[in-house]
Amino acid sequence: MAILFGAPIFMLGDRAAGPGEAHGSESTDYTALAAKHVAKGYAAAYAPKPPSGDREAIRAAREAFREAGVRIAEVGCWTNLMVDDEELREANIRLMAEAFLQADELQARCALVTVGSVRSEGVDHHDSRNYSQEAFQRTVGTARRLIDIVRPKYAKLAFEALPFDFTDTPAGMRRLLDAIERPELGVHVDLVNWLLVSPRRYWDQHQVIGEMIEELGPWIIAAHCKDLQMQVGYEQNIVEVPPGKGHVDLRAYLKALDSLGKDITLLLEHLVDEIAYDAASAYVRAEAFAAGIELPGPGGSLPSTQARREIAC
Repeated sequence: MAILFGAPIFMLGDRAAGPGEAHGSESTDYTALAAKHVAKGYAAAYAPKPPSGDREAIRAAREAFREAGVRIAEVGCWTNLMVDDEELREANIRLMAEAFLQADELQARCALVTVGSVRSEGVDHHDSRNYSQEAFQRTVGTARRLIDIVRPKYAKLAFEALPFDFTDTPAGMRRLLDAIERPELGVHVDLVNWLLVSPRRYWDQHQVIGEMIEELGPWIIAAHCKDLQMQVGYEQNIVEVPPGKGHVDLRAYLKALDSLGKDITLLLEHLVDEIAYDAASAYVRAEAFAAGIELPGPGGSLPSTQARREIAC
């Protein structure tokens, strides 16, 4: 049982994905893609992007990663499932169902989506109704419907918390879990997305980490890793920064995930290029080493004692 760590991989033609975009590589050479994860020492991966419905390509991707000993962590689908526009919402539900089905066929850890917004402008659009009972019940119904459509055997449906809706606290996410009440639902955590809510939550990060474990521990299957920093000024301005350049106590976050005693995938995101991801990866490994936590490589392999010392330096 371990934290399975990974990050986006850059093959020919790939670019860095930003917020609201899937981070998986566009490469269709799944063997080479899996091999580059191995070369980076990653035990977890963003899902590659075989064409939807192409069963042969999906099988090839799944088998390439399985043989390499790399766990596919998530299939992201950043579509708006809460939008008021019924026609648009139905189209988005179909897109999410396709992503969920692909996640299950890839045997990914989860199919990841956000709750969304009642506004058609996008999932991150502010509206007071995003916190309403109506929005909550709409999400409960949509989640149950997606599970019934896909009937997954491997992947869990998971909602990523954002500060724009009722998942803005661990307690809010737990309330959603309890209402949906389906074993096919898992929890994906992102500490930074909860700390963005307010300066008070920013400073109370250890309390938030405690709430995360207390409220959601049994359901947590996957996580994101990033950092943030509050800018000086009268107005609230909390921004993402590369890991190690901000406020997040990564050792505390890692210890909390490790305390769950099960495999948790942990992926970096939102950096500008491969060089930045390599630097962030080295920082995460060093912090894990300092915290006494092993981050196994592909297939559960562990670096030598000498390699771990070098990482920590």
